Amino acid sequence: MGNRDALKTALSTIIDNAVKFTAEKGHVIIKMYSENEFLIISITNSFDKLSAEDLAKIFEPFFRTEQSPAAGSGLGLAIAKKIVERHGGSIKAGNSEEGLQIEVGLPMTGER
Repeated sequence: MGNRDALKTALSTIIDNAVKFTAEKGHVIIKMYSENEFLIISITNSFDKLSAEDLAKIFEPFFRTEQSPAAGSGLGLAIAKKIVERHGGSIKAGNSEEGLQIEVGLPMTGER
């Protein structure tokens, strides 16, 4: 349960970023599963791994990594984070074997 348009904005922003920051012959992996009454949505692209410092700042407004090849304002992930949190969820970024991973957790019940 939640605001469909807001959640669509958050998820499309994350997926658009994953595509935008993937090399031409790279890949984007999207997985969804349930865990402890949460819907987990994992979006991973084959972007270079980020430093711990960059991972800590990735959801801050106007933040862009130095290795960012595409234009943008640096607001997308900050907005996505606010939307997810207002729905009682969580969002985190990390490096995985496949590349950069953004993981969103949303409660499957209407309670927040």
